[in-house]
Amino acid sequence: MLNLFMKRGASIIILLFVVLFLAFSCRKDPSKIGLEVNPESDNLDLGIDTMVFFASYTVEYDTISTTNSSGLLLGSIDDPIFGKTQSSFFTQMNLASSNPQFGDNVRLDSVCLQLGYLGRWGDSTTMLTANVYLLEEQLQDSATYYANSALKYNPDPIGTLSFLDNPNDSVTVITSVDTATYPPFLSIRLDDKFGQSLIDNGAEYSSNVEFVALYPGIRVAVEKISGDFGKMLYFNPRSAMSKIVLYYTNADISTSYAFPINDKCLRFNKFDIDHTNADPDFVRQLTSASPTSELGDQRLYLQPLSGARVRVNFDGLKRLKEMPNIVLNEVRLELYVDDYDEKLPPPSQLSLLTYSEGKTNWILDANPYVNPKGYFGGEFDKSRKGYMMRITRHIQQLLIDDSLDDTPIYLEIDGSALVANRAVLFGNNPNESEKRARIKIIYTIY
Repeated sequence: MLNLFMKRGASIIILLFVVLFLAFSCRKDPSKIGLEVNPESDNLDLGIDTMVFFASYTVEYDTISTTNSSGLLLGSIDDPIFGKTQSSFFTQMNLASSNPQFGDNVRLDSVCLQLGYLGRWGDSTTMLTANVYLLEEQLQDSATYYANSALKYNPDPIGTLSFLDNPNDSVTVITSVDTATYPPFLSIRLDDKFGQSLIDNGAEYSSNVEFVALYPGIRVAVEKISGDFGKMLYFNPRSAMSKIVLYYTNADISTSYAFPINDKCLRFNKFDIDHTNADPDFVRQLTSASPTSELGDQRLYLQPLSGARVRVNFDGLKRLKEMPNIVLNEVRLELYVDDYDEKLPPPSQLSLLTYSEGKTNWILDANPYVNPKGYFGGEFDKSRKGYMMRITRHIQQLLIDDSLDDTPIYLEIDGSALVANRAVLFGNNPNESEKRARIKIIYTIY
């Protein structure tokens, strides 16, 4: 009886194994479901491993707002592809406290502008010369300042420094009292006359309103570089190291008073871009009187700091409407960097934006408030030397809602007003089939 039971048990196990084997042998890749039954007339050459090539072209930015930017940009770049870029910034400085008391027997020691570093992009060996100017015009709280905005300032600088920056190493300061180590910062010695005026006018500093009326702020700019690629420096207005520091002696005691440059200070960046000597293909796309998608067949260009972006054309995907009973599993935009250079890394993140009725919005897939982290993508993949962006939801909307047909979509550098990293991307060039701009579609027919 026991032997009979064991034989029957073995048979059941063998039968179960056979069923499972057959089930898994017949299992299909879910991304390929329906492809084999897709009629040739409806095929459109779409499938799991087939790409749809799209056409776009490079355009100039409308000017961008840089009001109260989270970074202060300072630099000079002479790029053989994108031309020349200069960045300067305008900012207020504030009182650390109302009614500062400098004392009766005050002697000025020095006055310095300090700027806490955020980072750098470009040629680290380029020497820059920075100038600091006093503003003669107030920044307005109600105003919006753009990349091409400017304020009146005294053309005679109150401070000049030629320097090689060091945004990565801490700074050790030795005084007669102690030795302290601080996060990286740039220090520019300012004119003693300016420092003395800060002391002489101390009785007028009852509040920031009175102080800013006397000292509207400063402009910091660098001179144009010559013979080098150049670089862009990023400074942090939220850093405790960003301030103007007045050093003085009172009754033989050395002390200091700081005028912080912080989030309470109105500020903006100004970008001056000259495309005169830029790459001819780049200039041709920017200046075409009747731009067409064929302009971007070879290359697409992304320049930050109000330089250039890419107008994206998804019209070719509307042919999907002709395919009945189709479900889009995933649609991906794939872009590849041309002539990758580790010393000049491309932007870390790209995004797709729509512009409608003067408002800027992410496409649905790129909106971080409605999607899980990492859903959209757009990050630079160093191993692939390119970017991947998931655009499934937007394309699905495009197929359903005809009102979206005239809404322009732009490929842009994420945070383009805060970084100098630029990118040259392969366009829809058939000679670069492995790297050309493309859209991969995975779908199911039901």
